[in-house]
Amino acid sequence: MSIVNTHHLVFYFLIFVLSYLILKFEGLFFSMLFITAGIIPIARDNYVNYLGQNKHGINKNNASRLGGIILCAMLFYLVITKLDFFSSKYNLIFLLFFSFILIGFLDDLRLININSKLKLLLQIIIIFIIFFIIDFIVINFAKEKYLSFINDMPFLAKFISFFIVLSFINASNITDGVNGLLSGTVIILFIIFYYSTNLDFFLIIISSYSIFFFINFFMGKIFLGDTGSYLSGILIIFSSIYVYNNYDFSLSFLLSLFSYQICELINSFSRRIFNSKDPFKSDNNHLHNFLYVYLSKFNKSNLFTNSLNGLILLILFPLFDFLIYLIVDKTYSQIYWFTFLFHIFFYYVLRKVLRKDVITSNAI
Repeated sequence: MSIVNTHHLVFYFLIFVLSYLILKFEGLFFSMLFITAGIIPIARDNYVNYLGQNKHGINKNNASRLGGIILCAMLFYLVITKLDFFSSKYNLIFLLFFSFILIGFLDDLRLININSKLKLLLQIIIIFIIFFIIDFIVINFAKEKYLSFINDMPFLAKFISFFIVLSFINASNITDGVNGLLSGTVIILFIIFYYSTNLDFFLIIISSYSIFFFINFFMGKIFLGDTGSYLSGILIIFSSIYVYNNYDFSLSFLLSLFSYQICELINSFSRRIFNSKDPFKSDNNHLHNFLYVYLSKFNKSNLFTNSLNGLILLILFPLFDFLIYLIVDKTYSQIYWFTFLFHIFFYYVLRKVLRKDVITSNAI
């Protein structure tokens, strides 16, 4: 069977046009890299099939997990060329971030075997160094009336900020297997950030992830992998802290926007600990896994089902908050505390219903 058919050719053409409009020649070049990593013949051999293993319980078409490596290279290139990287006082920060992402890179390429505990230890060391060097990533709890006392204890403020950063970066890795979910969340978040701050760095992130989103969502041949998941988590959490500390954003708004990742992280760790299992070892007992199995009953196409899965979760969680953001002031914390609690309630109700259905059908 020919790897490239008519609808693929049409799709590639649209991607090239989109890329050109977004990033001019750089967008065209990196779009070609994304597409090539997903569909060239070498992506069907045993090595890349191994990279595209069914890690998240959803991907069944041996798609490549190299998307994050290409995305990381794209962002690094754009930061250097667009933001005058080498004259910036923050170049050490970027180097530390990319050293963190290196952990995912080594895991994606299977260059060395990194177990979950060693991976966590390396993450802790790098994040500790980042916190030691950079002050602005400590959350300013004084902005919240009932949490202002934390700022009176600098060590506690740093510890809580450290724990939140470490937790969220790992939470991002949970949703990588769902087409468009993590990359869509990044795009929605940074559209909000760019609209509020006009920082060029946020626009670069939107442009880069938009290219990946379209290829991942409509083709499903390439995923972020650990490299892209860690990159996304780092961009999300550090940018969120920076924007929260320096602009008029309520904590409840950010919590509501990230409610799906928060629910998955808390549920996954508590469930594994309760069942006497390794809390850091991944499994397929997530809401998106259950939703995927349920949707598979109505359509056998892996691409359609996986993309619909991601679209539904995007609409129910971050896109829902984005629509409220367009209507309600982002500093009006009361409404976002309500939406945050609603997301939590809805998550556990939906999870319970779908899990019961999956158990009944013995699908997982």
